[in-house]
Amino acid sequence: MPARRSPHEACMKSAWIAATVAALLIMSSAVAFAGWLTPAALLALLSGLTFCG
Repeated sequence: MPARRSPHEACMKSAWIAATVAALLIMSSAVAFAGWLTPAALLALLSGLTFCG
């Protein structure tokens, strides 16, 4: 049987990519703002993972 990607797997892959990008943005923001994390960025990350999960 050929391997087929389900829509859920594709969504999870894009969610991991988005989470990685968001984590990099949050880390760079944390450095720029001396450790202060923006609640909006965290909320966007959580809502994105919840939507795909």
